[in-house]
Amino acid sequence: EDEDDAPSPEDVVVRAKSYYLTPMKIDEAVIRMEALGHDFFVYLDEDDDRISVVYVRRDGGYGVIQAENPIK
Repeated sequence: EDEDDAPSPEDVVVRAKSYYLTPMKIDEAVIRMEALGHDFFVYLDEDDDRISVVYVRRDGGYGVIQAENPIK
């Protein structure tokens, strides 16, 4: 195999984690994210049952990414 095709150490997943997504509103997700000292937090949006990620934007404030496919 060609050495150029081999994954570099920074491309290898070194940790996997799973947990139950607690339904909550975005303001609670922001509070939990800040309490953990993280720059993103995954949660289940209480209003529309979508998997959501709240994150700290580089230019200030927060952003939200939501899955378009609802949970069945």
